[in-house]
Amino acid sequence: MTPPPKKQLSNQTLKGSVVVAGTQMTSAILGLAITAALARMVRPEDFGLIAKTAAITGVVGLFGDFGLSLATIQSKEISSKELSTFFWLNVGIGLALGLLTACLSPLISLFYDDPRAGIASIVMGFNILIAAYCVQHNAILTRRLAFGQIGIANVGALVIGGLAAIAFASAGFQFEALLLQLTVTVIAKAFILSVYSKFVPTLTLEIRESVPNLKMSGSFTASNTVNYAARNADNILIARVWGEEVLGYYAKSYSLLLLPLTKINGPLTQVVIPVLSKLQDSPAQFRSFFRKGYAIAMLLQIPLCVFIVFTGEEIVLCMLGSQWTESIPIFNALAPCLLASATAPATSWTVLPMGQTGRYFKIVFANSVVMVTGFALSVSSGVVAMAWTFSVLACLLRIPTILFAIKPTPVQIRDIIDGMKMPILLSAFASLPLGWLAYRGTTWSPLTSLMIQAALFFGIYGFLSQWTEPWIDLKHRITTKLKSA
Repeated sequence: MTPPPKKQLSNQTLKGSVVVAGTQMTSAILGLAITAALARMVRPEDFGLIAKTAAITGVVGLFGDFGLSLATIQSKEISSKELSTFFWLNVGIGLALGLLTACLSPLISLFYDDPRAGIASIVMGFNILIAAYCVQHNAILTRRLAFGQIGIANVGALVIGGLAAIAFASAGFQFEALLLQLTVTVIAKAFILSVYSKFVPTLTLEIRESVPNLKMSGSFTASNTVNYAARNADNILIARVWGEEVLGYYAKSYSLLLLPLTKINGPLTQVVIPVLSKLQDSPAQFRSFFRKGYAIAMLLQIPLCVFIVFTGEEIVLCMLGSQWTESIPIFNALAPCLLASATAPATSWTVLPMGQTGRYFKIVFANSVVMVTGFALSVSSGVVAMAWTFSVLACLLRIPTILFAIKPTPVQIRDIIDGMKMPILLSAFASLPLGWLAYRGTTWSPLTSLMIQAALFFGIYGFLSQWTEPWIDLKHRITTKLKSA
């Protein structure tokens, strides 16, 4: 595949990054507002019910994609017959998995000794089918770099689903409101994506022509399945040992902790992987674009992680309310794992655009074995101990994981280090006032404390970061783009 002209690709990347950043910032703010509203109307144990049910049904749901979205995005060339084949495979698999999930509902109810879990699993089975319908519509728009349309679909669905849940919760419904949110969101997203993609599949099923892509997608699906199982092993163990209320505190702490980071890393990955896939036959350009994208990701993510580590208590109290105080020690114990999560692009942005899904599976499998073992050994010591185990293992695994991931790619270890060193240094300097406030102690309310600390930290960091190479380069590209517009 001949890579696009560098200037054209650079402009597409910049435009896509700006659009995705804007839509994801909107999504993050709205998501936090919806979470804050629902957390004050829905009991923690009902959040726990949804979390523990999703921990099982989500494994089934992973197969609805079957990695075919990556095949559409990453492939050098793809025909309309292949797209139609992928679409019908997704829908067929989604239908089968939805029915399987519904059939498993009695066993899920028995496993958790809660009939509501069976009801939730039936609803989630329906959602699996609708999500499978979305896969190729979303992948086609991503391949076109139509990130504005994808953003509208995501934000629109989030708002519609959130408003429906809040209305139901206001009427006195509890876990039913959360289930309604999931269902309305996925239906709204499916409708908007299909309108934008304008993709109308033909009645075609060309399996033989699609074999190479199916092999790659199979490895990616296996990776996602193993990763999902490992990431939800903690939820299942906590539900079995400590009950759904404790799981509610843990699950909400984890989701709140990762929400800001996923709203940065997710959008950047959405832009970067399609672009890097177009450069897989041009090592020099691949490395150059990776360096720039990774440096920007670290410039945004590392300070956010450091700030969250310092302000865990205030974040929980402001976002969830005083009835969630049990989540504070859990949130603080999980916070260090953010530093490991921030470096995720060093793995996904290297192996996936190069089509190295087999190598990606090895990475995920090795990490998952270590994580699940740690969960199993620590769950009896309490949920806080389990959270600390998660954080410590996540940090220890990052260095060998990154070294293994980049080995067959044009990216070098110094590219990773160069992207991280300045954000770490600036974040450490910007955190000095926060450390002083923590040592001195204050009588401020949680909201006042959070706002003052945010102003101090991000004010200092933002002022200093304007002289860093990634920020200077980004400002230059934006200025050039505006002048040429």
